Amino acid sequence: MGKPVGSDLMQGTLTLPSLLLMDRSPKSNPVQKYFARPSRERLAEAVQATLDSGVIEESYELARDFSRRANDALDVLPDLEDRQTLRDLTDYILDRRT
Repeated sequence: MGKPVGSDLMQGTLTLPSLLLMDRSPKSNPVQKYFARPSRERLAEAVQATLDSGVIEESYELARDFSRRANDALDVLPDLEDRQTLRDLTDYILDRRT
């Protein structure tokens, strides 16, 4: 089970989707507006803008790319259980999306 939508913002945590959204529209950004003056309305606007923008899927694509690169880097290690454990960890991190 995932975290409630917007919980990271409520805790003051900027996630990759929020950072991507801020980068795309630095002057009029609902995430920045929320942090400037937090309110339920501004939180809802920031969450909706994040959902509508496509940055969530872009973030997962970046995560998949980093995972592939990490797994490729593991190829230099001996073919032992530890190497497979690290590969399994990258799979787990990507699979915990829900």
